[in-house]
Amino acid sequence: MPEEKAKKIDERIAGGYSWERQPHPAWQLQNSNQEIRRTKQRIKQLEAESKREEATYDTDGLGFEVVENQDIKRLQIIFEGGRVDNATYQQLRHLGFVFSKTNQAFQRQLNENARWAANHFIDGQRALQSKPEAEM
Repeated sequence: MPEEKAKKIDERIAGGYSWERQPHPAWQLQNSNQEIRRTKQRIKQLEAESKREEATYDTDGLGFEVVENQDIKRLQIIFEGGRVDNATYQQLRHLGFVFSKTNQAFQRQLNENARWAANHFIDGQRALQSKPEAEM
């Protein structure tokens, strides 16, 4: 370290508050191990996600399709007619999907929870479709 820089640090320590008697703020090193651990975990998660194959969703005859859009990291539910009834909209919102005007689809971040929500929505739509009209 150059002598000039060392003198500046010594002056800052001498003129600083009583709790600032080190050359760097304490908060800079307090959480470094946790940050390293979190970063390693995130790298593993991203590697696993990149190796994962795209899931297929059986939506034949339901009037919509489910797409895993890897480019924008979104799971999208695209309806053929564009608009949905209020009950379907409420069910999608309850499952965490938001309508995107840009993509003309209900979507949420692509992860395991989104995949589960899409399968749950498909199962619910199949159950509604298989009910006789008299029960509704």
